[in-house]
Amino acid sequence: MRNCLPIIAGLLTTTSALFGALAEANLEDGTLTHGEFNVRNIKLAPGFKLELMHVAAPDQVAGGWVSIAADPKGRLFTSSRNRNGRIYRLTVPPPGAKGETKVELVDLNVGAANGLLWAFDSLYVMSEGSGLHRVRDVNKDDKFDTNDVVTALRRIPFAGDHGVHSVELTPDGKSLFINCGNSTALTAIDSSRVPKHWGEDTLLTRLNTGFMDSSYAPQGWIAITDPDGKKWELFACGMRNQYDIKINNVGELFTWDADMEWDMGDPWYRPTRLNHVISGADFGFRNGTGKWPEHYLDSYGSLVDIGKGSPTGDTFGYGAKFPKKYQDALFFLDHQYGRIYAAHLTPSGSSYTAEVELFLSAQPFNAADITINPVDGAMYMVLGGRSSQSSLWRVSHTGTESTAPTTPDRRLQAQRDLRHKLESFHGHQDPAAVATVWPYLGDQDRALRYAARVALEWQDPAAWSEKALSETDTRKSIAAIAALARVSGRDDIHRAKDAPAPDASLRAGLLAALDRINYKSIPYADKLDLLRTYSLVFIRLQRPDEATVKRYADKFDPLFPAETREENFELAEMIVYLKSPNAAAKLVKAMRDAPSKPHQPRQPLINPQTQGTPLDALAKQEEQIHYALQLRKLTAGWTPALREEYFNWFITTASGFRGGNTFASANAGIANDARTTLTEGERTALQPILEKLPQGRGRGGPGGRGGRVGPPGQ
Repeated sequence: MRNCLPIIAGLLTTTSALFGALAEANLEDGTLTHGEFNVRNIKLAPGFKLELMHVAAPDQVAGGWVSIAADPKGRLFTSSRNRNGRIYRLTVPPPGAKGETKVELVDLNVGAANGLLWAFDSLYVMSEGSGLHRVRDVNKDDKFDTNDVVTALRRIPFAGDHGVHSVELTPDGKSLFINCGNSTALTAIDSSRVPKHWGEDTLLTRLNTGFMDSSYAPQGWIAITDPDGKKWELFACGMRNQYDIKINNVGELFTWDADMEWDMGDPWYRPTRLNHVISGADFGFRNGTGKWPEHYLDSYGSLVDIGKGSPTGDTFGYGAKFPKKYQDALFFLDHQYGRIYAAHLTPSGSSYTAEVELFLSAQPFNAADITINPVDGAMYMVLGGRSSQSSLWRVSHTGTESTAPTTPDRRLQAQRDLRHKLESFHGHQDPAAVATVWPYLGDQDRALRYAARVALEWQDPAAWSEKALSETDTRKSIAAIAALARVSGRDDIHRAKDAPAPDASLRAGLLAALDRINYKSIPYADKLDLLRTYSLVFIRLQRPDEATVKRYADKFDPLFPAETREENFELAEMIVYLKSPNAAAKLVKAMRDAPSKPHQPRQPLINPQTQGTPLDALAKQEEQIHYALQLRKLTAGWTPALREEYFNWFITTASGFRGGNTFASANAGIANDARTTLTEGERTALQPILEKLPQGRGRGGPGGRGGRVGPPGQ
């Protein structure tokens, strides 16, 4: 029996008798007015015009339109995301022409779509609360009626802004990418390109901050399935809430990932960012303070950081009647701030760099999704979400520059092909893998190093563990030891509690291999990788005996403070973990002396996370909080004076800091955790200070700037 949803009615028409656009933006004064629409501060790239094409009637929306897709005939499909939302098909007049815009209801009892895609002669629907569906015009009458079929391909039950999102055709045109946010439990998979021994992998226990505290990796995932949704393969994970994904014309996948805006002002805040999504990648999103820094060797970093925002849809400009620069651009939407950015990508090694341009901005302009119409070559956007007024908009080119179709940018294709060769070993064992990938463990290209290490982790460690332990090239040794620690160790959050204890002799061998590397003589990036790998050995193979711990405390303590902020962050965590007797004094002094020098000057974000806060002040705030966070569980090395200075910091300094919705409660949580380490005598001596400490672990509170309730994707 076919797995079908009930079909209620045929394709109903609710036409709007329009002639061309409803209104065109007046770019001289930056406004567009039509009925209740009063859009202001419109700024658009030169040579383009913005038109309001349709305003949805009250009976056409339920929660607001949030998705858009075009079929081969240039008709546009859109849907609202609420449970009773429906899908509509819109036919628009060509740019510059007069004609009726027709809005048709696809009433097949499927909707609430966060994502739509026309592929395999079908409309694919990522329906909130139910998952992936396929809608087919079985009798080929160009209608969706009772003779047609809606097939539920895979139930992915989570409903909400962080649930099921978009669906996209794979580069070979044979399969589908399925894209889900970080509240969506990983669906049953038949295979994975991401090594399945994922973990939280934080050296010190993370501080929960009041949002999704009980959720763990893998989060924010992308999978591949066949057109019928039968077999599923995990492709990448570790993102927060990537609402949309797109593939460029040489087959590379990109996404626009959300920040956790409530973390703003804290050192664990990760800005909204563009990601080049490569096979097997873990982008390191974890909840609370457990988010992996950009520099971790086992986290694939961002392409470019944007700042605070509300990521929604994205699309490449391919097929648009735009100048070449914009045909090749990746356009991505910011719902809350009413912005459309254009990222101009340049091949770099086996990946890319990007320059970001603000293509369009306006207020209010709650842009939810975007597509290029393959027939008329214009850009179309739906505005809506969060029960706001839904509408359809168009951007077309009016300038004199050539709009001849662009050709794929195949510069450095050999490098990308090499990465793909390494990625071909992801997800399975192959006798040729170790010899093939080993030279690239130390490559200068981060994407190649990442692909090689992931491939290695898929191979039987018996075939390469001795090679890893004896490797003398610094960068290859670090990567190989990190891989061996990850595949050989355990993570009690993810693995069974009764799993065999880690092999103490293997741990000793891994540490001995790392000890051969002279920290002071290696390049900066290798230092960070080396520190991360030591941490992975301690995390995955558990804490060594106290004699070994003391030996490593003596090794790392003299290295702190280091020359750079990034090293200091890692070394501070390390010496606290190792209970160095000097950790308390050193970190309290570091709080006093902050900020330390970053490896590279900190560049202003395109959309800064803390408005009006100078970068040096923000750096000082973040660094002090980082040290306070590490010290919260330290029990050794404290003196009465150090205890007093530490706890007074919360009152005299941290109380003046500002950040997101959980900022104040997170600082209160740090103080509360630190309070639990006090002896009775210390508690009595510090009582006047302790009474003034911030209280509570919930959201908000004094010192917080307050969070926002985000749109889809946020």
